[in-house]
Amino acid sequence: MTDAAANTGQQQSMDTSLSDIPMAVVRECARIKASDGVVESSVVFNVGKACGAAGISFIIETETLVLESDGNGLLDEEPLLFRWNSVGEIGRSAPSVRSARGDFPRYMGHLNPVHEDMPASLCLARVGLQPIYDRWALRG
Repeated sequence: MTDAAANTGQQQSMDTSLSDIPMAVVRECARIKASDGVVESSVVFNVGKACGAAGISFIIETETLVLESDGNGLLDEEPLLFRWNSVGEIGRSAPSVRSARGDFPRYMGHLNPVHEDMPASLCLARVGLQPIYDRWALRG
């Protein structure tokens, strides 16, 4: 995803002004910022120029350090990406949840299968996120 302009928590493509950001995006960014463990200043909205995909990236503090036997695992602060296929899906459907860390361990449990050159996809619910999102939005 290519991103652009200001780090106001709503970063967008160069062709879009901040006033053009849909209210649903502003709301989702605010919900993420208000969530426990989220580093508020890290919340950034991105739009991919080529593919039109949209994402909100942020850093979240983990509750416990999970290390694997080789010393790899979750960091004290993990960069994450909520990704939607388009800006219009934000506020209407659950995002896919991806690690924004290139060296995220691929052998840990609770990962969805994705191509090795794609960011790790975190599995947060066996039935998928949509039922949780429909009931609780991003707070779920």
